[in-house]
Amino acid sequence: MKKVIFHVDENSKFDLSYANIKNMLAYYKELQMPVTIELLLNAEAVNLVTINSDKKELLKELLSGQVIVAVCNNALKKYRLSSDNLEQGVTIVPAGVVELAEKQFNGYAYIKP
Repeated sequence: MKKVIFHVDENSKFDLSYANIKNMLAYYKELQMPVTIELLLNAEAVNLVTINSDKKELLKELLSGQVIVAVCNNALKKYRLSSDNLEQGVTIVPAGVVELAEKQFNGYAYIKP
């Protein structure tokens, strides 16, 4: 199985990452190949997965498409956000940098648009 982690730490990179993920999902679906995709947001980008975000519909689409959407707990603390502020289905990881390293140790391809 193919495994990919997308890393977004700037708000301006979300739309490009969203498009890349959608293209990748379509590609592997056409080939009938399983793929696991995680979108990790840290730094300022954690603000994009709140229930009041203007990216709410795109986020829901990713979550419904079996994409794992994860956010850094350290960044949540910095921006004074809690799990109550996040869109349902978003996963909180203790530290974004650790999540990235662990995924790469476990064979995930790393993409940072």
